Amino acid sequence: MRGAMWQRIQTTLRAQGLWLGGAALCLLLGLLLGLTAVLQYRWINRVSAADQQQRRALLEATLRNLQGDFDRQLRDTQQYFRRALGVAPGTAWETRLNATLTQWQREAERPRLLSAVSFATLTATGAPLLKRRAQAASEFTPQAWPAALAPYRRMLEQRLRTAGGDLPLAPNDLAQEFSDGQPLLVFQLVEDPKRQAELARPGRPAEQRNVEELLNSLTPAPAQPPPGRAELAGWCWLELDAAYIQTQWLPEMLERYFSQRGMEGYQLALLTGQPPRALYQSDARLTAAAFATADAALVLFARRIQQEAGRPGEPPRRPPAPPNDSQLDDRPPRDGPPPERRRPPEFTAFDAAADPAAWRLVVKDAAGSVETAIAQARHRNLALAFGVLLILAASFALMIVATQRARRLAAQQLEFVAGVSHELRTPLAVIQSTSHNLAQGLVKDPGRVQQYGAAIQTEVRRLSNQVEQMLAFAGIQSGRKLYDLRPVNLAELCARALAEYDFAAEGWQVEVELPAALPSVLADAQALESAVKNLLHNAQKYAAEGRWLSLRATAQQHEVQLIIADHGPGIAEADLPHLFEPFYRGQRVVATTIPGAGLGLSLVQRHLQAMGGRVTVTTVSTGTAFTLHLTAVNKQDV
Repeated sequence: MRGAMWQRIQTTLRAQGLWLGGAALCLLLGLLLGLTAVLQYRWINRVSAADQQQRRALLEATLRNLQGDFDRQLRDTQQYFRRALGVAPGTAWETRLNATLTQWQREAERPRLLSAVSFATLTATGAPLLKRRAQAASEFTPQAWPAALAPYRRMLEQRLRTAGGDLPLAPNDLAQEFSDGQPLLVFQLVEDPKRQAELARPGRPAEQRNVEELLNSLTPAPAQPPPGRAELAGWCWLELDAAYIQTQWLPEMLERYFSQRGMEGYQLALLTGQPPRALYQSDARLTAAAFATADAALVLFARRIQQEAGRPGEPPRRPPAPPNDSQLDDRPPRDGPPPERRRPPEFTAFDAAADPAAWRLVVKDAAGSVETAIAQARHRNLALAFGVLLILAASFALMIVATQRARRLAAQQLEFVAGVSHELRTPLAVIQSTSHNLAQGLVKDPGRVQQYGAAIQTEVRRLSNQVEQMLAFAGIQSGRKLYDLRPVNLAELCARALAEYDFAAEGWQVEVELPAALPSVLADAQALESAVKNLLHNAQKYAAEGRWLSLRATAQQHEVQLIIADHGPGIAEADLPHLFEPFYRGQRVVATTIPGAGLGLSLVQRHLQAMGGRVTVTTVSTGTAFTLHLTAVNKQDV
């Protein structure tokens, strides 16, 4: 007895040590997972901030380069027709421009960029004359002077100059205009007796201005200008083909620039007017209102004067190159979203330019904004990262639970082996001693011989029951246990089970209520009888103090309930969740040193489940009742 008690103490201490070790391991893994989560959160924030800065820088650089290409093409077109600058007085402007336009149609990379060419000069009487030639025409024809070009007529008629006596436009300046919604490139026609003398002079400092501001700053030239000075002879207007730009040239440029790596996923539109209307949109389903706010914008074409590209002795001005990936990666990372000072102000497309006729190219991310797209990507990355961490944490938890369950099962199996060994040794020892006494003739009294025989019979029954339980459990665990389900008479089965135990001889009060009209149940007779015997045997062992047993059955709609109750000490509430686990024995039972292996109730539950039934338990301080729920068999189904 002392050895068994010491063995249980050792098992308890070992279980507590395993629990403490498992708790320490869980704490360590939790700390590691928490640290990993913090590091991943900070790293994803840094990556998102760097990505947002990179996308902003790349978008701004792309728009600068796109506008530079657009303006360069317009200036190249203007320069192609400005070859007439600086010629001697009396030049035949119509003949010269006719030849230039014809040559342009043959040599230009984009001849469709121009829809017509117009020019204006003063006649011999001093009256302004405007002529126009369309692309498909062969000669210039006189035209009425458009109202939009009235400032140029005034500068030509009054021969206006700057305060310093220079021509209205610097030698390399280019004016942009709209006439009836048609974009125009404007440059001046100059007669210069000294040919390039004045053109070689340094230009004016660069300044942003429009034609109205220029007109207000000009003054009339003297009636008798100094001899040899360049004179304004007229104006030339290159009419751009708006339809060609909007349907072919601009889409080609946008496709080239916004198909590069890192520029995908943007929506673009070319807007004009107040309220704005779309001249072009990358997605036909979008409207101008969809671009009320955007990530970036530029005024692609408006009424303005483009300053000369460079000064004598100065290198040409170029837009700054976009930052490359290595430059962006070298920046010190920041936690969280980018600083507020780095965020560009929200652009409102409706207020993009003071000139309502201006063409405004607006760009927005398909997600709504660059910040929104980065935030969505950040949330996805966080969800993915923390999802992986959660899976990892769940795996750790399952591993720990499985390890603890395996250790607990191993401990239970050790207890089972110890309990079974004790259960087997006890009847074997009794059988050996009694049979030895009988064989040696030490017991001659007939009454004593009968007692020895009864003891041997009791121990053999106990040993047989123990072996039967172990074999049944092994068969269930291996999956080789087969059940033969047939209609079974429950009253006859209970009578056979009760006959195995002599409750009356031990002073038990047994109450049996099994109605004669009770329907048969669908069960395996051997398995069901084994389950009933297990419950009777438990009552005999654990409820001996009450010495009361009840077997009663009731028929429900589709089942029969067999209730086996006793007046024992009841079952502790802490033991109820584990009551049907194999090898489990309650703390109260272990303390009483009542022998057992903890297999009986587990076998009862598994037998009932295999037969399509179930077992439930109700316990109070004055007893316990087990209810077997069995499938009823109607007479017509038999």
